[in-house]
Amino acid sequence: MVVEDDADISESMLDALEIEGHSVRAFRNGQDALVNLRSGELPRLILLDLMMPTMDGWKFLEAKKQSPAPIAQIPVVILSAVADMKRTSTVGDYEYIKKPLDLEEL
Repeated sequence: MVVEDDADISESMLDALEIEGHSVRAFRNGQDALVNLRSGELPRLILLDLMMPTMDGWKFLEAKKQSPAPIAQIPVVILSAVADMKRTSTVGDYEYIKKPLDLEEL
């Protein structure tokens, strides 16, 4: 699952992941992604932007954490332009990829 409000970034990630054989769904904000998680097939991984309209990545992470076990346990990789996410205490135990994205790293 890709949760990213920037259409160009989202499309690039979808294309790269689908070329590698992954089935991917994309959402423009955390609220739409959360609704899908609660009613659809669960993904094996969530790629999450932090800065989005409607429900940002921080609020999505909090809501996901408070969800039932299958949803709460889905791994998340945070996408961020923050230079050093490891020093950001609010990130917790999540992995991250720095923007701009390197599709090879993805």
